[in-house]
Amino acid sequence: EAEISVEIALLDADGSQVQMVDIRTNDPNQPTSTLVVQAYHQRSLIPSVDTIDFGVISPALPVSKRITIENYWPSRIPAIEFGPIDESSESNRPGITAMIISREATDLDGSHLTQSQSVEIYDINLQAQAFDLTPSGVYSGTLSFHTQSTESKEIQIPYRVTVQSDYLRTPEHVSFGVVHAGETKERSVVVRTRSERPLRVIGQDIEYESGECAVAAQRLENSDEPGSFLLSLSVPDTEAANARLAQGLLIVHPEGGSRVEIPWSAIVK
Repeated sequence: EAEISVEIALLDADGSQVQMVDIRTNDPNQPTSTLVVQAYHQRSLIPSVDTIDFGVISPALPVSKRITIENYWPSRIPAIEFGPIDESSESNRPGITAMIISREATDLDGSHLTQSQSVEIYDINLQAQAFDLTPSGVYSGTLSFHTQSTESKEIQIPYRVTVQSDYLRTPEHVSFGVVHAGETKERSVVVRTRSERPLRVIGQDIEYESGECAVAAQRLENSDEPGSFLLSLSVPDTEAANARLAQGLLIVHPEGGSRVEIPWSAIVK
């Protein structure tokens, strides 16, 4: 007679688990034997989702998502807590906050359970918020949910969120086309808010990245659109030169918001 110890690493496996163990002995009549180990594995904490996609947000329009976390061992895991939710050190990332809406206990019966089991269900509201200085783009990370258990239980859920500006630009890019020496061209630009928040412009600037030309932006005070501008580009009447690219930015400064950048470009001859 011999005692055999079998240890199975279940990791994140769920449900019915079957493992085969080959045994070799010095018994000439049965030198090998197979031991079948069967069990049902239930994770302690189970979230309702594997990943979270918040979709599109902007500083004025945050987005909320509701998830649940089931705690199958409330006697061993007394509470779930958060902090920090997202441990990324990148500045001006969208912020993610979490709040427990409710925490309810229920009894669960199942054929794989030896007795009725109490389960706690956490209803959690997650909110993704962009800030005025959050650049537009797609962000991803991991939300970490910790417990107060001595076993240091933790759930990690990947998330994704797309940030867009609070402002619409028409057009997105201003092209003056080909502008010859001594010529001036004008283009109209309109900046609007995506939300119902009114737009109040406190100033505008022009930035040059390259090219020999003069660009000016005039806000149209009498327009029905408070974010209407007339952008003009002039090329001095100088000796002809090879065609070259002129480009830069029209920068609009809304009151209480981040600056709005509209690229402009021209081929100067």
